[in-house]
Amino acid sequence: MEEKIYYDNGDVKVTNTRVVTNKQTYVLKNISLVESEKTASSSCLPVGVIIAGIGTAALGSGSLKNGWPFILTGLILVGMGVYLAKMSTSGYVVKITTNSGNSIAYTSYTKSEVDNVIRAINQAIIEN
Repeated sequence: MEEKIYYDNGDVKVTNTRVVTNKQTYVLKNISLVESEKTASSSCLPVGVIIAGIGTAALGSGSLKNGWPFILTGLILVGMGVYLAKMSTSGYVVKITTNSGNSIAYTSYTKSEVDNVIRAINQAIIEN
């Protein structure tokens, strides 16, 4: 029987017999559940930069004549922290459950990409 490709984006390949990712190969008949999950982005760096900016600005607030470089640097750090917080993005993962347990098979920053992979895996399972 010839292998039918349901999906192939270079990172993930779904066929009628297997799912191949960068990390691992999954035998299609062993897959019992496929689901997506949103991963949270880390907010440690942006919060740390904002706190450092507030602290730096507070150091300069004692004397406006000599402290303006600290206040300016602090404001710049706060701005950078806010920018980093807005730019940090969440990701999406494809979770595959087999008789061996759960594993994260694929990660993407776009939900549509993960949905396409899941749709292809489910279609391959149904047709085979």
